[in-house]
Amino acid sequence: MATAPHDTTEIEPVGTHPAHAEAEGTLRRLKESRDAIERELFDLEAEITAALIAERESEDAAALRLIDGDDAPDIGVEDMQARATKLRNRLGAFKRAIAMQRARLREIRADASSAAAFALLPRHRLAVAGIVAAMEGLRRAIDAEREVRAQLSDAGYDQRLQDFTPPMVLSDADLGQAAWLARAKGYAG
Repeated sequence: MATAPHDTTEIEPVGTHPAHAEAEGTLRRLKESRDAIERELFDLEAEITAALIAERESEDAAALRLIDGDDAPDIGVEDMQARATKLRNRLGAFKRAIAMQRARLREIRADASSAAAFALLPRHRLAVAGIVAAMEGLRRAIDAEREVRAQLSDAGYDQRLQDFTPPMVLSDADLGQAAWLARAKGYAG
């Protein structure tokens, strides 16, 4: 039976690859910037709402505030709205950059995954060969057990031996299993 000998092939976690770590750092930085813009935009929109409400107040209410010692409101709603528009545009750019960076991270992970799989391929093929050998050995053992019971029945005796056929089908008649076995044999070499 083919078994995988002790293989010292090691693969590092994908996060330790320099390109992956750098891409994750960039993604983290982009998300932090996006979050800061979202907070700033939220606060600015609250200010705009308050300014619009204040703009609607009557002239008398503004005059009363002046009497009470408050400064006359310098609302500047247009300036705040212009700033909000700039923030929304910037936020859109950061969202797009994050999406692009996520795609780049997926590409880096895919490349690193291919390299890691290639490094483990010989060991994996040996493991698959072990599965094939074990399956074929199990098939032979099942057939041998059946033959012993059949010998008793064929000789005209009552069957007094227990049936230890496994609950799974291991047969060339099972086309899916036969195809799997052929594929596994081809892969294992």
